[in-house]
Amino acid sequence: MLLLSLALVAFPNVEIVKAGGTIYIREDGTVGGTDKILRDGNLYTFTGDVYSPIVVEKDDIVIDGAGYTLEGNDLGINLIGRRGVKIKNINFSNWWCGIASGNNCTIEGNWIKGGNMGIQLKFAGRCTIIGNELLDNFIDVDLIDSYDNNITGNSIGRLVWSMWFQHSPGDNYFDGNYWKEYKGVDDNGDGFGDTPFTVYWLSEDKDVGCYDNHPLMEPIVVPEFPSWTPLLTTLIAFLVVAVIYRQKLSRRREEQ
Repeated sequence: MLLLSLALVAFPNVEIVKAGGTIYIREDGTVGGTDKILRDGNLYTFTGDVYSPIVVEKDDIVIDGAGYTLEGNDLGINLIGRRGVKIKNINFSNWWCGIASGNNCTIEGNWIKGGNMGIQLKFAGRCTIIGNELLDNFIDVDLIDSYDNNITGNSIGRLVWSMWFQHSPGDNYFDGNYWKEYKGVDDNGDGFGDTPFTVYWLSEDKDVGCYDNHPLMEPIVVPEFPSWTPLLTTLIAFLVVAVIYRQKLSRRREEQ
């Protein structure tokens, strides 16, 4: 039974990936376009892998991917015009842009890899991007007319540009990230580079440097839990309980 259970959960994702229509989290809180996002008040949790873009029309909510994958080829989650939305624990795959953010949003603990653009902040302010893996995107973070954003504790390793700034000044905060291209050293062993990492942004007439004054020497690693892990855990727990029950039943028969 255990071997059969393991075989069943080992191949849950062997299927043809089919992109559906757009998923909406409506202003009234309802979810349209999928049965794989469970609502509990203002918390929206993935219950499986999703293969459609998500448009958010409601402010002040949390979207928890629970380690599942959001896969497609255009814009993963559209938060433009939204306020106070938190996106966490989502594995973004194959998107042209993973997340387009609104104001006062938090993007935390996601895997955004191998796309054209990881995160875009467009006319966005006071956002927090923390604890994400932003690796091997053409551009990891794109800032357009965006101010007072906090980008810290991420692993950032671009194909071309780690950051791309358009009309966004240096009052965005970048301290405490791991930069794949950082070449500094850590002589005192505190985990931070001894020299700042220069993050350049392009203005209309010259390059202006922003700085990560405490670049991390080791990457931030977001722990990945395969989407079938909860099912496997449940099956194993069920089998253990079944074995214990059978043993108790056998003992009672012997005693009789």
